[in-house]
Amino acid sequence: MQTDIKQSAVVDEARDSRKPEAQGLLSSSVLLGRVLVACEYSGTVRDAFKRKGWDAWSCDLLPTDVPGQHHQSDVRELLAQPWDIIIAFPPCTYLCSSGMHWTVRGKRDPQLTEDALNFVRSLLGAPCEHIALENPVGCISTRIRKPDCVIHPWQFGHPESKTTCLWLKNLPALVPTNILQKPASGHWENQCANGSQKNSHQVPTAGNSGQRRIRESRTRWQANGQNTYRVRVRLQAMPRLRRTFLHGLPETLRRLRMRRPWKRRRTRLHRH
Repeated sequence: MQTDIKQSAVVDEARDSRKPEAQGLLSSSVLLGRVLVACEYSGTVRDAFKRKGWDAWSCDLLPTDVPGQHHQSDVRELLAQPWDIIIAFPPCTYLCSSGMHWTVRGKRDPQLTEDALNFVRSLLGAPCEHIALENPVGCISTRIRKPDCVIHPWQFGHPESKTTCLWLKNLPALVPTNILQKPASGHWENQCANGSQKNSHQVPTAGNSGQRRIRESRTRWQANGQNTYRVRVRLQAMPRLRRTFLHGLPETLRRLRMRRPWKRRRTRLHRH
């Protein structure tokens, strides 16, 4: 019994000694603690923490691209476990401002946004001492709370511009490490000449959670059981629409060829 008490005391002392306040978040060579990287399957953030001495785990509905410590499940099943830091990259499909016009115009079920907001609330409300949540500009700022930090890739050595918001809990705001000057062209590599984003869903991010890439994001939401019926209906309707279009195209062209009175008028004018 005394041996168990001594062992538990040693474990508690080691745990206290590796807290971020004692040794810094990413600067110690000893095992600092357990990190959960939510909504990531690339392993980028997970492996970065692992190289710094953390017991890092990633979690996503998709399998990991790189072998490592990965939970392929709903991350909400893991939030109750003892984590020292949770870093979350929730899908922004139904949260970002660039896609909210579909909901405002009635093209998308508003309940999808409500479900996404509830998912964000569950991440921010996890029983963890340190939490960081990343998302682009969207309804999290208006429906939950304002971000604690706003950053751009060009502040960290990447020649791209993308307003990225961070919601932090007991974590310091990120400090730019390598600020780049804007190119002579007046726009960044991921921008058009007028400053708009070329392919905002393909801009690489630190988490690389796949939420901004069309194929992976669509696969994740289908796997999560959301919007599955709508996607299925579209896939079933596409062949029918294609057949209708192809069968009707020759008839449409024939009618257009018959309705060319300008050539007839031109011929008559020449005859006269």
